[in-house]
Amino acid sequence: MSKAESITLELLIQTYVDELKVRGYKPKTINGYRKNLKTFLTWATQQGSIAPTLAQFDAELVKAYIRYLHDKPCWSQMGYEKPSTRVVSAGGIRDYVRDLKTFASWLYQEHYTSEQVLASVRLPKVDETPIVPFTDEELDTIFGSLDPTDAFDLRDYALLHTLWDTGMRVGELVALTLEDVDLRACQIRIQHAKFGKWRDIGFGRETQKYLTRYLTLCRPQVAIEGTQQLFLSFDGYPMNEGAVQKMCRRQSKRIGIHIHAHRFRHTFAVQMLKAGTDLRTLQRLMGHADIRILTRYLNLASDDVIKAHQTNSPADRHQQLRLATTRRLPVRRGSHSIIS
Repeated sequence: MSKAESITLELLIQTYVDELKVRGYKPKTINGYRKNLKTFLTWATQQGSIAPTLAQFDAELVKAYIRYLHDKPCWSQMGYEKPSTRVVSAGGIRDYVRDLKTFASWLYQEHYTSEQVLASVRLPKVDETPIVPFTDEELDTIFGSLDPTDAFDLRDYALLHTLWDTGMRVGELVALTLEDVDLRACQIRIQHAKFGKWRDIGFGRETQKYLTRYLTLCRPQVAIEGTQQLFLSFDGYPMNEGAVQKMCRRQSKRIGIHIHAHRFRHTFAVQMLKAGTDLRTLQRLMGHADIRILTRYLNLASDDVIKAHQTNSPADRHQQLRLATTRRLPVRRGSHSIIS
């Protein structure tokens, strides 16, 4: 065994996470890698009596881990102690394997290994299940259940309306500062976007109205001097993603509609496509690095595609044209047949 092969995976994972910090990865991204790799490390440690080393990190070990994940119960994210009866989703397994392959690539690039040890491990296939956006009726119910004259409801109204009208990610929304929002121009600069890329987006007059009301009537006094975050909790501290999701769950129970913050992003995308927005423009507005990701939104907008087909059916149009140009012949008296 070489000196490199005797290094523990725990040490290598920590070194890798530190490298991600040096490269300027977002804290959320780093935490995601750390969590998934530590989950694998915990499982690998349970397979033997000693801490796993680099020499044990190979394709067969990871394939055994994938088989384990297919049967592993999925723990609830709601804080309950009992595990869920559901197993880890196909998308979740894909995320675990993707992060392990990225880690293996880093090991090769840094010369810890002489080859890509996980080259033969393929990412599991994931069936694309359509994500259901909010219907117009659901949006009316959600915003109709909030009272804009109430300070608590007004903040939630402005926050959810901004998510819907801009299509931004929740992490981008909670990172917004007062300087990022230009109410006069109805424009927002997102400086803390995914992949570290900033972008400018707009919003409508309705969102402008409720953001103005929130800022002038009910934005709390900051608890920490110098805080510039746009959306604050009612004790004056900056909101985080967890607080937004908690608020969404509270509203879900209140009105009986499944509200998840990311559904507003999906709804934005579908409604923009239905309004005629081209994919390149939508890619810019939503901050996607790859335009192919937006093809799933085309599927979500399939209702309009089906209606367009039904309205412009080639067969129907051909038949209508034929009937319009065909000279109708007179019908003979006493004949039981109609000739057209």
